Amino acid sequence: MTAIGQMTMSTSENTIAVTTLNNSEIVETTLDNRLLEADVIANVIDGTDEDETLYGDANDNIINGLGGNDIILGREGNDTLNGGDGNDFLNGGPGIDFIDGGDGADTVDYRQELSGVRLDFNNSVATFQAADGTTVQETVVNVERAAGSQFDDELIGDAQGNVLAGYQGNDTLRGGAGNDVLAGGLGVDFIDGGEGDDTARYNAEISGVTVDLVQETATVQDNDGNTIVETILNVERLEGSPFDDELIGDDNNNFLRGGKGNDTLRGGGGNDLLEGQQGVDFVDGGDGVDTVDYQREESGIQLDLTEGIATSQLADGTEIKETVVNVERITGSRFDDEFTGDDKNNVISGNLGNDTLRGGAGDDVLNGGVGADVLDGGDGIDTARYGQDESGVTVDLEQGTATYQDADGIDVVDTLVSIERVDGSAFDDELIGDANNNSLQGAGGNDTLRGGAGDDLLNGGFGIDFLDGGDGTDSADFRRSESNVTVDLANNTATYLTTDGSQATETVINFENVIGTNGNDVLIGDGQENILWGNAGNDTLSGGDGDDRLFGGLELDSFDGGDGRDIVYFNEERAGVTVDLFRRVAIVTTEDGTLGLESIRNVESVSGSLFDDVLIGDYGDNGLNGGFGDDTLKGDHGNDALSGGAGNDLLIGDAGNDRLFGDDGDDRLMGGTGKDLLIGGDGNDVLVSNIDGDRMRGGAGADTFAFEGFSGYDALLSSRDGIDDFDASQGDRIQISADGFGGGLSLGELSADQFVLGSAAADGGDRFIYDQSTGILSFDVDGTGALAVRQVASLGAGTVLSNTDIVVV
Repeated sequence: MTAIGQMTMSTSENTIAVTTLNNSEIVETTLDNRLLEADVIANVIDGTDEDETLYGDANDNIINGLGGNDIILGREGNDTLNGGDGNDFLNGGPGIDFIDGGDGADTVDYRQELSGVRLDFNNSVATFQAADGTTVQETVVNVERAAGSQFDDELIGDAQGNVLAGYQGNDTLRGGAGNDVLAGGLGVDFIDGGEGDDTARYNAEISGVTVDLVQETATVQDNDGNTIVETILNVERLEGSPFDDELIGDDNNNFLRGGKGNDTLRGGGGNDLLEGQQGVDFVDGGDGVDTVDYQREESGIQLDLTEGIATSQLADGTEIKETVVNVERITGSRFDDEFTGDDKNNVISGNLGNDTLRGGAGDDVLNGGVGADVLDGGDGIDTARYGQDESGVTVDLEQGTATYQDADGIDVVDTLVSIERVDGSAFDDELIGDANNNSLQGAGGNDTLRGGAGDDLLNGGFGIDFLDGGDGTDSADFRRSESNVTVDLANNTATYLTTDGSQATETVINFENVIGTNGNDVLIGDGQENILWGNAGNDTLSGGDGDDRLFGGLELDSFDGGDGRDIVYFNEERAGVTVDLFRRVAIVTTEDGTLGLESIRNVESVSGSLFDDVLIGDYGDNGLNGGFGDDTLKGDHGNDALSGGAGNDLLIGDAGNDRLFGDDGDDRLMGGTGKDLLIGGDGNDVLVSNIDGDRMRGGAGADTFAFEGFSGYDALLSSRDGIDDFDASQGDRIQISADGFGGGLSLGELSADQFVLGSAAADGGDRFIYDQSTGILSFDVDGTGALAVRQVASLGAGTVLSNTDIVVV
């Protein structure tokens, strides 16, 4: 090619345009075949949008790859290589070059350098020695991958997903922040993946490798057969050699690929993915939820996780068996596989082929993939998953079939056995349940879901769906809805906005329960006993008729129980709540940490949070449950039921005939006026009575039975059959109020002179009389020793009591 003026030269294969500017030696060359070569000084070579190989010469070249996946070789000279779009391969050759990969995943190649290279993608500088021994630096930008020289290199990645190949020499590879692939090549290498999910690759080794991520070592052989040990840090993924490898994971979630050869893969801790590939392999998932992957196999696989043996065929038809232990999940091949799970919760994917998948015991997930498959869930609650199908699917659990179309539009029928749950496709599905408690998930598309008999959970997913719960107590789940929903069970509708802003209405029939979205929902019950769960967002929950259960979830909600006995749950709150049924408000903590008010009307019962709550009743018969935390529960008026739950709680019955249950923790139970039942439960509890007919049971622990006055009658009963609960040997005590029982009582342990065993006082000093034969404890009101005796409590016949078991406060 000669730069003379301007000319166009045509051949049968390509067109070359050569341009000169003012008779200078700057040449612009374009052509649309796959090889360009320049032989003039200061060349500018432009590629096309095709995949090309562009060559420079001994001069200083400017080579622009433009589009396509190009190979650009600068050769001698101080060249500028611009990859442009596409995944380009750039080799500057000798000289001080400027290399710009442009867009795409680009590679800079130093395999022909005459010295080791230090390349740091973070500062875009590559340092090496020229032929004359001088140190030179060149600029490397917009490049993600690097191949080192035959010498000792240091390749340092950046925040992107880099591929660093050391080639030969004792190399140091540092991955940086991205998900990197590091291949040391021959030599004693140092590999540090850095942050991210990084891979150490050994596919170029000349013998098998042993890599132990726990010990942070890789043992390989050099060209002379000598054993060398490399350091390997911060690596989560391993790809072995074509020979017999041993790859050992650590506590991270590792990916181990053996490659060819008879490999040993040990996952260790973590949820690991193990791929033996071809060969007679030993696969041990170790701890965690581990997966064995057969997608690269060249034949169908038969694997029973209970037996731990996988059978396959080599390319020549030879049958081989490998050992598979401590694995919970399987991904099949492109051929006909047969997989059987064990008693764990297995996930089994058939991939391509006509597969037979058996879940065994456990709650399993079966995904047949493409092909006419048999899915048998076995025992447990099992799921058939069709999320990867390329057409809508019709699943009828009553008939045991799933029908869909393959890529050619031909109907394919799967056989389903012992399946309770179905996950549909991204298209229009029809999912039909059976008499079991089914979960039907529609995913995308306009789906029809029919629960049938049983207590079913139906989620239409995206699209305008038709949901029919059928018989049983069924739940409509809108957690995957496109926007906030208004669900009205009385009118059988669910309304929401689609992604284009239009309003859509779904049919929702035969449902008792509703689960809302993370937005601001309106959930309305009907005349049945409904469960309404708002989930996150500022929700409005209206129970309607029936005894309803309302779960607001996070943020500020509004509750209206309607008719019936209704309960509101606060178990999802971020902090303790204050609920006052009399004032019809609940005080909760919002996302930004401030307090907010919720409206709560026509509600009879409340269940608290995981934290310290204050729950207050109204004039009705309330049920208050503190849940976790150190709670304060006050029944107010009415015949209330108070349950402290876990924690050290304070329960106040107030007016009415109340039932107080301390449950776990060291609780204080105060019955108030009325004939109350006080049961301490576990812990060292204090049970306080006004001596007006209360029944008290301390339960486990050293309990204190406190009496504020002495009018009326109280019974300390361990159960309804009258078995005594008071046991002084276990630390139980009776506590007497000095003010409530009148003067003459000194604080502390009751004086022996003021206590007598028997049915009557012997003299005026005997203030407390205990008849062990009947278990009746009485009090001499005026101290005369004869006339004014009042019963305090019945401890049960034969119960042992002395003055040391009574404390005056």
